[in-house]
Amino acid sequence: MVKYFLPDMNEEENTGEEKGDIEVAEALLNKKEILEKTAREYFESGNEDLKKKRYNSALVLFFKCLIALVDIHIYQKTGNTPSSHISRFNICRDKFQEVYNLIDKDFPYYQNSYVQIISKELVEVIKDDAKIMAEKTGIKL
Repeated sequence: MVKYFLPDMNEEENTGEEKGDIEVAEALLNKKEILEKTAREYFESGNEDLKKKRYNSALVLFFKCLIALVDIHIYQKTGNTPSSHISRFNICRDKFQEVYNLIDKDFPYYQNSYVQIISKELVEVIKDDAKIMAEKTGIKL
């Protein structure tokens, strides 16, 4: 079980029933905030790698940003987040066709980034798709 603690708290300071309550409350309250933080971090790191011409790495980071934003969108609409790529694709295909089309188009490029040299132009496409999802979710990158 993942444990969540308030800032400046550690496990020893938090005991008994209060500890369990804080873990559950923090997990529920922070799910969207964690996704937002990681989306921004991936986007910022993607920009850094793009500037350094590390295109494969930049593509992976922008795709991860895109997926975090897709999870935020799903969370905003359903109150839940997917547990896997398969689950994410199925939810989007069934409920959010426009989002599905975006990630379905981009996923093969993410997969290929492990075995192919990626171009700057392709990185820009994935970056733009992340921006589209950021706008759709109301998240400022």
